Amino acid sequence: LAIGAGVISIYALMRLPSVGLYGINGEGIASAPIMKLDFLHRMMHVPLIIFTYLTNFIFPNKLLINQSWVIYQATFADFYLPLLFDFFIVGVVVVLGIYIHKKHYAKFKDFIFFLSILLAALGLHLHLIPVFDMTLTDRWFYLPIIGLIGLLGVGFNNMKITNAMLKIVMLVIAVVILLSLSMRVVYRNLDWKNEFMLVKHDVQYSRESYHLEQILANNYFHDDLNKAIHHYERSIAIYPYFTNYTNLGTSYMKKKEYDKAEESYKKALKIGKYFLTYEQLAVLYYSKKQDYQLTKQITLEGLKMYPKNQKLLLLLTLSYYKLDDLENAKKSAAVCFNRTKNKDCYTIYMGITKNLPIKGI
Repeated sequence: LAIGAGVISIYALMRLPSVGLYGINGEGIASAPIMKLDFLHRMMHVPLIIFTYLTNFIFPNKLLINQSWVIYQATFADFYLPLLFDFFIVGVVVVLGIYIHKKHYAKFKDFIFFLSILLAALGLHLHLIPVFDMTLTDRWFYLPIIGLIGLLGVGFNNMKITNAMLKIVMLVIAVVILLSLSMRVVYRNLDWKNEFMLVKHDVQYSRESYHLEQILANNYFHDDLNKAIHHYERSIAIYPYFTNYTNLGTSYMKKKEYDKAEESYKKALKIGKYFLTYEQLAVLYYSKKQDYQLTKQITLEGLKMYPKNQKLLLLLTLSYYKLDDLENAKKSAAVCFNRTKNKDCYTIYMGITKNLPIKGI
């Protein structure tokens, strides 16, 4: 048990910081739809999550890199049927445990060890606290599967099969399962040629994954802006988040639809104070709309959150310069260079100090 607890503790220490406490990138905004639900609604997902993991273990028919669906109502397909299946599996495990305890007591510690790994590792991903940034994903079952395989091993190792024909039948079944799973691995590998092809495949089968829609849009961004915008908008329709709104704004800016870009950036900032949103909106105001007053306003707002942001400090300096506020431009350039060592800020500072024309801004 101590070893099992150690394994789970190490896994938790490695896993939780990767998503951040309550999973929100330091912004205090839920990065997945399930994280916005209250405890009881999150628990409504537990039967289907366990059902999905176990059925994928039995035969991994639908493997997806990201699933962000949420359940708002307990239906037969999404709640009651998985719950019945889970109770059946629990019953099988209890019966196995009783059998091992009575018939092979020396192996009961092994049974408890692997059961502890299964329950603890699986429990980490059942959203008891809103930590993880998607509802489920296949790779989260890698550690629980160790406990599950261990339980099966303990069970089969302590079963006494004397019938020769039954042994042959079980051997044939095992070979068929092994070949089937091997073929499934080969088939899944065919989904992967690159990130774009994998996501394009998975998004067809994943229920309401705003994240996959956004990744797909990112892949279209450089070659087909219309498709990129389409998938960013689909991502937003599933779950409005500051990243998909920011990326949508950048797509519109690239299409020179500046009003739509500005609208998207503003919507993003209402959801989360993301540094890239401030940067892109400041660039839009400065370079595209040439509104230096608005550039100054948005950079000052952004610098309250990100006081060492190089781009925001530079754009603030440039906006002061364009507004002929040379005193503040000089101060801003000094702050910019001291904090970021940006050469452009130094050039502006020296240009203002020596009353020299500053080119290229």
